[in-house]
Amino acid sequence: MDLTLENVTCGYGSRAILSDFCATIQAGQVFCLLGPNGIGKTTLFKSILGLLPFLAGRALCGGRDLSSIGRAARARIMGYVPQSQFTPFAFSVLDVVLMGRTAHMGFLGRPGRADFAASEAALARLGIENLRDRHFTELSGGEKQLALVARALCQEPTFLMMDEPTSNLDFGNQVKVLKIIRDLANQGLGVVMTTHFPDHVFQCGDQAALLTHANSQRVGPLAEVLTSENLTEAYGVPVSVLKWPDSRLDFTICRPNFA
Repeated sequence: MDLTLENVTCGYGSRAILSDFCATIQAGQVFCLLGPNGIGKTTLFKSILGLLPFLAGRALCGGRDLSSIGRAARARIMGYVPQSQFTPFAFSVLDVVLMGRTAHMGFLGRPGRADFAASEAALARLGIENLRDRHFTELSGGEKQLALVARALCQEPTFLMMDEPTSNLDFGNQVKVLKIIRDLANQGLGVVMTTHFPDHVFQCGDQAALLTHANSQRVGPLAEVLTSENLTEAYGVPVSVLKWPDSRLDFTICRPNFA
């Protein structure tokens, strides 16, 4: 199954933030959105999720127009992991993860045995069963992020939408989250993520879209999109993209060029 964006324009009211964006995102791949602040990455996410209407264009999943699908059905297709989550009540981690099952319950439905089993399975899938009975409000930033990923997985989606999943995490937790993203894609889940770090894209991405304030959009394989020239244009600072010379260690890094 694929998620196709056909010439979508999104924004607020009549003001377009992002115009004529096109992409095809495959299940089993990690698709990364990059670009400066205010370029429309989060706005695009909200439109795909149905939280904002498209000003033009359409989004298709498996050939079906998402605008014709109700919110509960859409939630069974796409799970959402926000940048951060404020929880005023001391819910347990299991309760937070269980909230992802609302997409599978009827109006005023109550979680049943299958819902609890799916929640436990999501925790086990991420290796955080030990957090099950902890209060969400007492978790570290990395632990909260993993709990939110588990909540989204509990929806049993085809695609996972992740808005800056490594923001505010220390280096170790960034690495853990990136590895989980790569593992989930290898297991057949489609992942769409926004990030400010080209190096993170090189570590776990398959395809990328680079957006600029000039409304130019480059979409495709990493080697074609994340070049020194394109990144310099997008961010307004000189950047070099370097491939590690030792063929046994196949990785690429992005390095700013200080004057």
